[in-house]
Amino acid sequence: MSNEPQETIAPSLTPLPWQQPEWRRLLEQHKAGQMAHAYLVAGEQGIGKFQFAQAFARYLLCQRPGAELACGECTNCLLGINGFHPDITLIQPEEGSRDIKIDQIRAVTAFIARTSHSGLRKVIILNNAHHLNASAANSLLKTLEEPSKDTYLFLVTARADSLPATLRSRCQRLVMPTPSLEVAMHWLRAKGVAADQVESIALAAGSRPLHALTIVESDGLVHANEFMVSLAALLQRTASIQTVVTIAMKIGDSVAVEYLLRTSSIVIRSLLTNETEHPDSLKALAQIFSSVEDRTALVKRLLQFNLAAEKSQRQLLGGTNPNAQLMLESLLWQWSSLHTQVSGKQTTDRAGQHR
Repeated sequence: MSNEPQETIAPSLTPLPWQQPEWRRLLEQHKAGQMAHAYLVAGEQGIGKFQFAQAFARYLLCQRPGAELACGECTNCLLGINGFHPDITLIQPEEGSRDIKIDQIRAVTAFIARTSHSGLRKVIILNNAHHLNASAANSLLKTLEEPSKDTYLFLVTARADSLPATLRSRCQRLVMPTPSLEVAMHWLRAKGVAADQVESIALAAGSRPLHALTIVESDGLVHANEFMVSLAALLQRTASIQTVVTIAMKIGDSVAVEYLLRTSSIVIRSLLTNETEHPDSLKALAQIFSSVEDRTALVKRLLQFNLAAEKSQRQLLGGTNPNAQLMLESLLWQWSSLHTQVSGKQTTDRAGQHR
């Protein structure tokens, strides 16, 4: 199963600071009686989309809601304090599976047919909705085509483009922003992340605060830095592809692919703009690439690599079940082939032909 960055902080009644505009937009729709029956909550993994959906679900069920937030004191708020409420159902891939399956969507249909426990509304949250398999997606489509009064559905996904167009067209889209580095760092400091580590962790997480917390909790920064160092070593022919794959698997296949994608994007931008300031984890790579004479050829190769990494990311986050190790081996072989431009020498490819 793909090891995706997860959004697993405790349920809250409040949106995260960078989500305020989307929260107010939804509040305005609710107060005007104009809420859609289904929302597609889209944005990068690890920015709090799931928490946003949870918080708004609790607002919808609050018996004494304030102007912007649930009261936190009524029977419904107290009932949902530990993340469970009989009028909220959460659907996501079950442990040991990468798919949301048709039986889970059938359970949603049964939930919709039931009377609300509190006599108010019912809310369904589909977390990581991009993992709906084909049968489940078709079953969900029937539910969306026949909306039920006072029942709201939130499809939370980091890969909205992988959902069938028929599903997307029946949902109103809420695009969750990724906060700036400064906002992410401020929030992480408030969560107790050490001041001398907060910038490195925020950078390693791509300004995605909840993903940054998982890095802190799992010592992921150590493994991430080790992976970045190994990418430089691979270019210099001082590390093997298999060694780097082993390091990559420590941080998880999808995270490793994401780092490859982000790294190539940063390097491309650096080569095109002559940037000289780089995060500590990228300084070794920046030094290697800065000495390249034919930057045009290198940028072309990096763009090709970037496209391959994007394709791999879509496969890992989509409904297929690719061989992650083979995918990483292929990507890292392509990365190692950049040695041609870095060293200015010809290398020999797998077919024994010079490039």
